Amino acid sequence: FVPCMIIAGFLQMYLLTGFTTKDKKVLENAGKITVESISNIRTVAQLTKEKHFGDEYCKILDVCFKNSIRRAHIFGLLFGFTDAIMFFAMAALFSFGAWRVEQGTMTFENVML
Repeated sequence: FVPCMIIAGFLQMYLLTGFTTKDKKVLENAGKITVESISNIRTVAQLTKEKHFGDEYCKILDVCFKNSIRRAHIFGLLFGFTDAIMFFAMAALFSFGAWRVEQGTMTFENVML
């Protein structure tokens, strides 16, 4: 059980760090558009490009949102898998302990310790 838990933990860390760097780049692009449009607000207003910058900003954030939804499902399955491994390990150990108590080779107190 322990090797599976270790592998799942490393997989979680790998996915988490990989996705955050991708999100960071997308959000930096959204920030650039925001800064450009706000710092040059008079030019944007004179050229009536408010809708263009707003649509561009929403398009970039929509990509990040869709990736986050997909990632939420992946992380949910992964965390469920790792938690299930821990509970299965406890169930197996308690079953083995109950068998040892039934055989008379171990006391109940020793199983709980």
